[in-house]
Amino acid sequence: MAKINPCFKRIFVFFNVLFAIFGIVVLGLGVLLLPHLDKLMSAFQSELSKVTPLNEADEDIRMGIEYVQNQTKCCGLFRGYLDWGDQVPKSCDCGRDEMDRCQKMQEGVYSRGENRMVYSESCVPIMLEYFNYVYDIVLAVLFGFTSLALLGSLMSLGMILRITAYPVSTPSVLPLSPYPPKYSELIASA
Repeated sequence: MAKINPCFKRIFVFFNVLFAIFGIVVLGLGVLLLPHLDKLMSAFQSELSKVTPLNEADEDIRMGIEYVQNQTKCCGLFRGYLDWGDQVPKSCDCGRDEMDRCQKMQEGVYSRGENRMVYSESCVPIMLEYFNYVYDIVLAVLFGFTSLALLGSLMSLGMILRITAYPVSTPSVLPLSPYPPKYSELIASA
C-alpha cells in the first residue's frame, strides 16, 4: 500500500471535522427553531395588525399589500376589504371568472353606490401559508445537508481508521511477480 502524505491526512481530517461541526450546528438550529414557528407567525401577525387601516398606512406598505393582493387574489389583511377603510383599491376587485371567490361590498361608506365585487379571502392566511411552505422547504434542505454532513463525517472516520490501521498481510495463494518463474531460469541456464 502506498504511503499517504501526513499533510494530506491532516487536511482531510480538518475539513471533515469542520463539515461535521457544520452539520451539527445546522441540525441544532433546525431543532431549536422548529418549536418557535408559532411565535414567529404570531409576531408576524401582530406587526401586520399595526398597519391597519391600510388607507392610512405608508405608501410603501400600501403598494406592497396591493402587489400581494394582485398576486394572491385576496383583499385586505385580516377582515377583507374592511381593512382598507373607505378607500378600497382596484387590486381587491374580482374578475368575471372568479365569482366563487368574491363578495359584494356593503352599501354605504365602502361602496359609494357602486356594485363592486371584491375578493372575500383576506391576505394574511395566504401569506402565512406561503411562509409555512417556505419554512418547511428550508428545514428539509437543512436537515438533508446535515444528514449528508454527518454521513460524510462517519465515512471519513472510517477511512481515517482504515488508513491509520496497521497493515495485515494476507498470504498470497498465487504470488504475482513481474519476474519470470524460477524454473524458466533453470531451463535457460542449461
